Amino acid sequence: MIGLRQHFQGAVLRWRDLELATQYLIASVSMVLLVSAVSGMLISAVLNQSEINERTQQTALFLDGVFSTMLQDVADGGEISRDNIARMDTLMAKEDFRDRFPYLEVWLPSGEVAYSNSTFLIGRKFALPIEARHAFEGRVTSTFADLGAEEHTLRELQAGLLEVYAPVHRLGSDEIIAVVEIHETTEALEHSLTNTTLLVWSFVVAGALAAIIVLFGIVQRGSRTIQAQRHDLAERLKASLHLRAQVGEVQEARRLSDNAALLAEKRLKLASADLHDGPSQLINFALLKAQESAIAKTPAERQRILNAMRTSLITALSEIRSISHGLILPDIANLSFDAIVDLAIEAHEARTGASVIRRGSSARPTRASRRRLRSIGSCRRG
Repeated sequence: MIGLRQHFQGAVLRWRDLELATQYLIASVSMVLLVSAVSGMLISAVLNQSEINERTQQTALFLDGVFSTMLQDVADGGEISRDNIARMDTLMAKEDFRDRFPYLEVWLPSGEVAYSNSTFLIGRKFALPIEARHAFEGRVTSTFADLGAEEHTLRELQAGLLEVYAPVHRLGSDEIIAVVEIHETTEALEHSLTNTTLLVWSFVVAGALAAIIVLFGIVQRGSRTIQAQRHDLAERLKASLHLRAQVGEVQEARRLSDNAALLAEKRLKLASADLHDGPSQLINFALLKAQESAIAKTPAERQRILNAMRTSLITALSEIRSISHGLILPDIANLSFDAIVDLAIEAHEARTGASVIRRGSSARPTRASRRRLRSIGSCRRG
């Protein structure tokens, strides 16, 4: 059951993958073939039956014109006269007539065979065929010979024949006095039916092919338009996604640029504050000492003032250098994440004097990286 379901689902997926024109071609050909087959069989059956009925009516008119006067002897329960029997025997003996109509029977209402060119059937009684009963009701009927019927087994009939049953009326009235059953060979009829069937199927197939070709052309054109529009939409979507990605990259670059600008501004403000609070105060102190040395009264006092000036200027220069080093960003592009964490911990320890516990293994930073972070730490302390 599961395998059948998977097979069905796979077939559905393969069907959905087909183009619209291909789906239509498969569906339309299947439906048109089915409808054509049914309509062809129905039309052939109707036309063939119509041709058989027409042939039956023509034969019935012929029988009525030929045998009606010969069979008036049975109107009051009598027998067919010898002259009329001789006339019918002569007619049935003609080669051209016998080739088309090989057998002839005259049925009475009792089921007795009043005449037959198979003389051993004359005077025998059989169950009336259903077509003969219909003929006694006034209808002209026909059917293909039942080779299993008793009268046919007696004459050892092998070939299929068309049996035509025509009522015989009493002259001048509607009373049916007998039924003539004549057997007609089917070669000409079968040839005519075959031609009719071939003609019908030719028209049906031609019409079906024309319908399929015309409708398939329309659907294929629509399918190509849909495929082109689908391809255009896919290209537009691709271009839109690409443009969206570019816009995202531009926005990210702008955000990073703004962050870098804010960071640079913050660092400049911090450096300005460090310069103002550190070296600037030390230089001002040195200037004051310079003015004080000008009014020093003794050389020893002047030397003391000059030493203080020198110490203040050296300290100011050291802080300026430290601040300058702090403005340089550390090079961490080639370091692992753990090494960067370790450098940050060391910088924090150097700046604050606090001890930080590092959990987990990490790659140790290089000596040059340590010096760079120490410079940052010294800048922060300044």
